[in-house]
Amino acid sequence: MNPYEILGVRYDADEATIVQAYESLIRQFPPSKFPEEFREITRAYNRIKSKKGRLEYYMFHREERLSSHNLNQT
Repeated sequence: MNPYEILGVRYDADEATIVQAYESLIRQFPPSKFPEEFREITRAYNRIKSKKGRLEYYMFHREERLSSHNLNQT
């Protein structure tokens, strides 16, 4: 699933907004009670917490969208 959707932030969110969303969610879904949700939230956060991570995510999914678009045209 999309890490931005999991964390409930916009694609143009800055690092502070992403951290704030992550911290809010892990308070709502502690690992002792919600291990799967906590794992998914943490995975999403780790994917986009840094500027480099957000760029890599964007580039990978941009290429993925372009290639699927080209496949649909053939």
